Amino acid sequence: MARVEITYFTTGNRSREGGSMPVPRLPGMVTEVLASSAASSLATLAGSESDGTGFARILAVGDVWVASGAAPVAVVPAAGETRPGLRVKAGVPVDLALAAGERIAIVDAA
Repeated sequence: MARVEITYFTTGNRSREGGSMPVPRLPGMVTEVLASSAASSLATLAGSESDGTGFARILAVGDVWVASGAAPVAVVPAAGETRPGLRVKAGVPVDLALAAGERIAIVDAA
């Protein structure tokens, strides 16, 4: 079982010179905390930005498998299988883009 923090955010700001900076914006940022297990768990929140500027940062205490979609189910692939998603290693934050309405599912990655 791992504690998984999913932080939803948008990006963008301007530098002194007026250039665009793809950095997370704190206004509007929100974090949902899940506990992973051997069964797939679905996040409550969903991507909300229809213009493609919505992101999620995932940080886990233990290794987890992450999948996304309208109604995703996270399943760790066995040898020789392919499954949607990716492994998020313990302590290594991963940023992902989300379309409007996409949700995140997690499961322990053994």
